[in-house]
Amino acid sequence: MKRSNKILLSLAISLEALVTIFIILAISFIFLSAKKYEHHFYTRPSAQKNTSWVSKDGEISLSINDLGKGTICFNKNGSEISLYYCDVHDYSAHIYDAKVLETKVTSEEDLYEKWKYLNVKNDGFTIVVEKTTFFETGQEITFYKTG
Repeated sequence: MKRSNKILLSLAISLEALVTIFIILAISFIFLSAKKYEHHFYTRPSAQKNTSWVSKDGEISLSINDLGKGTICFNKNGSEISLYYCDVHDYSAHIYDAKVLETKVTSEEDLYEKWKYLNVKNDGFTIVVEKTTFFETGQEITFYKTG
């Protein structure tokens, strides 16, 4: 066999190995991404019914009822504010006007806050504020389960 043929054969084998490694890495990435979503889905606050949560600084409280619906309370300028909290499937939480609990209809004008989950565990979670009325965009807030 000529030397050039051996080199071409060697390159073909190397290319095949690289493609195989790429496919394995892509499948691993997809699997790990799905596991992260699954973990989030079953540990997010609304999946943990009848629980209470409080922010690290103690300023914000969240209560999840037996239906997985949430009420979030905090003080702003001396007034207590109570809003509706719900998880959505894009790894985020939306905070709406409390009237949403009664009407069960959400609209963009009722959306006060949009928070993206950074870390979700059974006993706590951290969010980053994306859209806000009461906090600062980019602010990170950590919550811990209290009950």
